[in-house]
Amino acid sequence: MKPIDSTVLLLACAVGLSACAGMSNPLVGLQELWEKDPTRVAELQPVINRIALTPLWNYSVGSEYSDPDSHVAPWIDRDHVLLAANDGEVVALNASTGARIWEASVEGTILAGVAADDHRAYVGTWGQEVFALNRETGAQVWKQTVPSEVLSLTALSDGYLAVRSNDGRLSVLDAEDGALLWSHVHSSPSLTLRGAGEPAAQEDRLIAGFDDGRLIAFDSESGLQHWEVRLAIPTGRTELERVVDVDGPVRLVEGVAYAAALSNQVGAVETVEGNLLWAKEIKALHAPGVDDVAVYVTDLQSTLWSLNRKNGGVHWEQDELAYRGLSAPAPTGLHVIAVDFEGYLHWFQITDGEIVARHKVDGPLQAPPQVRLDRIYLLHLNGQFAAYQFVPLLGTATGES
Repeated sequence: MKPIDSTVLLLACAVGLSACAGMSNPLVGLQELWEKDPTRVAELQPVINRIALTPLWNYSVGSEYSDPDSHVAPWIDRDHVLLAANDGEVVALNASTGARIWEASVEGTILAGVAADDHRAYVGTWGQEVFALNRETGAQVWKQTVPSEVLSLTALSDGYLAVRSNDGRLSVLDAEDGALLWSHVHSSPSLTLRGAGEPAAQEDRLIAGFDDGRLIAFDSESGLQHWEVRLAIPTGRTELERVVDVDGPVRLVEGVAYAAALSNQVGAVETVEGNLLWAKEIKALHAPGVDDVAVYVTDLQSTLWSLNRKNGGVHWEQDELAYRGLSAPAPTGLHVIAVDFEGYLHWFQITDGEIVARHKVDGPLQAPPQVRLDRIYLLHLNGQFAAYQFVPLLGTATGES
């Protein structure tokens, strides 16, 4: 493994490593970097916009996402948006207009969710509780206590809810009543991220990433382990260099699981037998974005990579936004988007990584961008949630609209 320079160490600590005292929000580290050595942070160059971005509506959750351990993200389908705030508020909105359908409140500080299925919405709290709410009304259906703080939730199509908690445990609950069906206890290294991989489901299998760089496939109903594979192997002389947490969502596309291990590797695993198809050494900062042809990754230095889905070969890498704290990337069709720590939304051409547009939005993000057809949904750290529509232009606008 290549040595990690001091700037990358600062950013890694800032992401939320449990043994890096005093910093848990990546923006804190970036702000310190900006003040101490502004030459390391790339200045924005003029861009002639080829994409128009039109605000459609916005909604405020009422307070900023101040808890550095929060992994709250919106849940969005064709008709609805489900949002949660750290203070316990949960709302359902009309995806087209932003009109509020219902509002509910749960006890405690929400750290995870919203997850949802056809009948219920789910959130998890610092107080080690999972709440299920009626999708139509917001009324509480059940509440279940788990062994530690809830860090991620995944609603499975076959009536199960997967819960990742701070003690490294994966628990699967019955979505109807919250009863514990099975759990898997996975030992964690001494130094890990304050986060948890979000499992993904394929038919009767649940695929989850863990803090030691492993991906494991379980039977959703019984918890029987089908296979496990090391996406990354801890190496290096220091504990920080040995961090290989598989955090963020596992992406499933056409029978292949794509995931990233922080500061180590991005890889692809075939989901039937668990064969590692390829792995690429990239110091990833977020879970990858995936489309029909490529895997997109932002690394600790804010370089955006495009990798061949089949073999991990590099299509291109874009490093013009060095140390600007790029969010997880999201493909939009012909482009990939990411938001930086100053609240600029950047558009990259999927063919070569060229930056083809830039728009100032409402600040840095709490959760990765989400794209639905010609709409983009952004949840900001300041508590603002915004819906936008985008359309290609011929290229006559300024670069900071």
